[in-house]
Amino acid sequence: MVNFTLKNNNRMSYPTICDSYPNSDIALETWIKFTEYLKPEELSFIESIKEKDFTSFTDFEMDEYHRIRKQKKMHNLLVKYQKRKCTLEEHNQVVEYMYSSLKELVESRLDSDEIQIALNIFLN
Repeated sequence: MVNFTLKNNNRMSYPTICDSYPNSDIALETWIKFTEYLKPEELSFIESIKEKDFTSFTDFEMDEYHRIRKQKKMHNLLVKYQKRKCTLEEHNQVVEYMYSSLKELVESRLDSDEIQIALNIFLN
């Protein structure tokens, strides 16, 4: 019987999963841009809670804080994913996140006027 050891190089594939642009760098760039973008009201919210004690947050403030924090964390993971520097756990988080709709993400980050401007640019 021959014993041998397989070398583990931990080489992961880095697919881009997207409902609109399968396996495309455009989709990954879009994920990165829209997870980085904060609406003006979100920026105001962040400014308003900077001086607040965490224990005095209302339920709404806590939820909003966690949502923005989760979005920023995902942005950082997407950038790391783009550079192919993820751990296996981070890689799996990004791939799982990419199964959500890119269109829904973009629409959630823009108001109706911004969506209309983007559509006009895209269609012309």
